[in-house]
Amino acid sequence: MSNHSLYGNTDNCQVELISYLLTSRYFNQDQIVQIPVNIILEENHQQLFLKQKINKLIQNILPFLSFRQFLLDVDTIDYQGLNNIGLTKKQVESSLKSCFQYLGKLTGFAKFVALFYKSKRSHKTHKLDLLNQASTQAQSISSNYNPEFSSGLLLGNLGNEFCELGGYEEAIVSYDRALSIKSDFYQIWYNKGIALGNLKKYEEAIVSYDRALSIEPDFYQAHYNQAVTLRRLRKYEGAIAFFEQAIEIKPDYHQAWSNRGVALQSLGRKEEAIASYDQAIKIKPDLHEAWNNRGIALGDLGRKEDAIASYNQAIKIKPDYHDAFYNKACCYGLQNQLDLAIENLEKAINLDSKCREMVETDKDFDNIRHDSRFQELLA
Repeated sequence: MSNHSLYGNTDNCQVELISYLLTSRYFNQDQIVQIPVNIILEENHQQLFLKQKINKLIQNILPFLSFRQFLLDVDTIDYQGLNNIGLTKKQVESSLKSCFQYLGKLTGFAKFVALFYKSKRSHKTHKLDLLNQASTQAQSISSNYNPEFSSGLLLGNLGNEFCELGGYEEAIVSYDRALSIKSDFYQIWYNKGIALGNLKKYEEAIVSYDRALSIEPDFYQAHYNQAVTLRRLRKYEGAIAFFEQAIEIKPDYHQAWSNRGVALQSLGRKEEAIASYDQAIKIKPDLHEAWNNRGIALGDLGRKEDAIASYNQAIKIKPDYHDAFYNKACCYGLQNQLDLAIENLEKAINLDSKCREMVETDKDFDNIRHDSRFQELLA
C-alpha cells in the first residue's frame, strides 16, 4: 500500500484536497494543490488503486487547476468565455459544487477561504451572511499567523469584500481588527477612509487618510481622497492643497486635475478652474465630466459659445449625458434662443426626468419661461 498521507482515509483525503485547492487559489500559488494531485495521480498510475471517490473529486477540480482565475475570484462567471476555451457550464458547476460541498468539514484557514469565495457565488441576500461567517472564522484564526498576513491578506481582504457589497460598517470592523494587529498598514487606513466616506463620516475619514499619509507620504491616492473629502465638507482651500499634492506625486493624474478645477470653481476662481480642466483633458481627452464642468466655468464668465462647444464635446463622448444637454439648454435660455433651449432641454428631460424639476426654479430659463412651448414641455 501507499504510504502517502492522503490515502489514510478517503473522506479526509477529499477534505485535504479541497483545502489545498482553496488555499492555492487564495494565494495564487498553483503548486499548493498541484503537487499533492500529481503525487496521487502518479501513485495511481504505478499501483492502480486510486479510490473512486478521490478520482472523481480530482476530475471535478481539474478545471480549477487550468482556469482557476475565472471561477472563484470573479463575481459573475463568463460561461461563454469559458466555453470558448473548452470548459462547459456543467463542468464549472460540478467544480464549484465540489469546492463547497465539504464546507462543514473544513477547518482553519481553508474554511475561511471557502466562506469567502462562496459569498461570491451566492445570491445577494446571502452574500453578507456568508461574509460575516468568514469574518468570525478569520477572527478565530488570525492569531495563528504573522501580523502581515493576518492584517492584510486575511482581515484586510475581508474588509475590502464587505466594501464591495456596501457593508461599510462591517468593513470598518474588519479594518479595525486588522489595524489592531498591524497599526502601520497604510493601505488599510486608506481603505477604512473610503468606507467611512461612503458612510458620510467625513471627519473620521480625514483622520484615516491622515494616518495613511503619515506612514506613506507619497501615497497619491490618499492625497486625492483626502482632497475629495475636504471638498465635500466645503473646505475648498484644503482640498486644492491635497489635489496639488497628488498631482506633484503623479503629474498625469487626470482625476486630480479635474477635481481641482471643481474646487477652484467653487471658490469663484473660474480662469484657474478652466486651466485645470484643460490639463485634465490634455491627459485624458474623453473625460466628459471635465468638458461639462469646463463649460459651466466658461458660461459663468459669459463665454456662452465656448461653453456650448465644451458641452457639445461632452455629449460627443457620452451621448446620454443629461447634465451637458441641460447646461447647454441653460446657455440657450440665457441667449433667448427658444428653439435650441427647448430642443436640448427636452433631450435632458428624456434622459433624466429630474431635469424637469430643476427647470422650475432655474433662473437661466426666466427669459423664455412664459412661452407656451416652454410651458408645454414642462406640463
